[in-house]
Amino acid sequence: MTPGDLTSLCFNFHDIVGFKLLTGDSEAAQFFSAEYQLHQVEALPDGIPQVILIFHRLDGKLPEGLVWHRHKLLAKWAYTIKIGPEKVMIDAYGNHLSVPMIHHMLVHPSLRYLASFQNIIMLHAGAVAYQGRSLVLTGKGGVGKTTITSLLLSRGDAGWAVQADDYVFLTPQGESLAYLTRAHLYRSLLRPIPEIWHMLTVKEKFELEIWRLIRGLSRGQVKWPVRVSLTRLWPGHPVVRRAVPVGLVVLQRNGREHPGLWRADVEKAPVDDLLELNFSEARHYLDLTRQCMPDEEWQTFVAGWRQRERQILLRCIEKIPVYELVIQAGEQIQDHPEWFEALARLVKTG
Repeated sequence: MTPGDLTSLCFNFHDIVGFKLLTGDSEAAQFFSAEYQLHQVEALPDGIPQVILIFHRLDGKLPEGLVWHRHKLLAKWAYTIKIGPEKVMIDAYGNHLSVPMIHHMLVHPSLRYLASFQNIIMLHAGAVAYQGRSLVLTGKGGVGKTTITSLLLSRGDAGWAVQADDYVFLTPQGESLAYLTRAHLYRSLLRPIPEIWHMLTVKEKFELEIWRLIRGLSRGQVKWPVRVSLTRLWPGHPVVRRAVPVGLVVLQRNGREHPGLWRADVEKAPVDDLLELNFSEARHYLDLTRQCMPDEEWQTFVAGWRQRERQILLRCIEKIPVYELVIQAGEQIQDHPEWFEALARLVKTG
């Protein structure tokens, strides 16, 4: 298949970084168009760094020099990746279930890598906003970021707005910029927020139940979300592309003897912990890129990336107050309305 036979889709993230998909696979095109619907553009501006993904359905003979990868038994693809400070080129041949994995494990972190050259960090976090002020919540996977942002939206008035489900851009000037994907839902979110069930289609409800069963049978090894448009999931709540963060909240389990919301001193802000959280999310990317680079080149690539993000974080926390929300093991976040009241006051009063 020649480049002229491929569908081209473009997505622009605040002129910080762009993403271009070239594919002859209609399902891959539909996936990315739905995932990045709120960032889709006709063409990318000249001069912004770009991630370019060329995706082919895995079928027949493949070119030489590709690296094979299989994830969670179901997703399989072969790929090459070429990384530079202004462009990341990904060439991938995969099955149907590889598309969301390539998105998560190659596209997300490649965008983040390029953003670091723009003096902007793409932080693994959820974010909501109120009248131009945002609350950014980060922490390890499963600690409760999505639950808290969803509860703030479901319990709050129409002034509460959506900004990010999985990642958010932070600038040293003290701004949060939206990274708008679909919401990534798991069946467990319906326990604290049962009304979400009524926002789903019959197909989505069926998929939630199927993936819950597969997750149980695999003892947590296969974890797969159902993706739902943010605007459909939260009708009546606007989407905010730019806001001023009044708090960066780090969620922890059992970090203190007593649970609660704590303000961190600037000199004691957990910069290295935040950096480790971000690179933990990129662990698959680090493994995948290592397969495509000489070791010394890969070590230099990672060290430079970490150093840039650390410097950006240090500058960000000069402008953005940092808090810790400590949750005891076994406790349910929704059982502590005082935390939501404190977070809501923080955003509403600035």
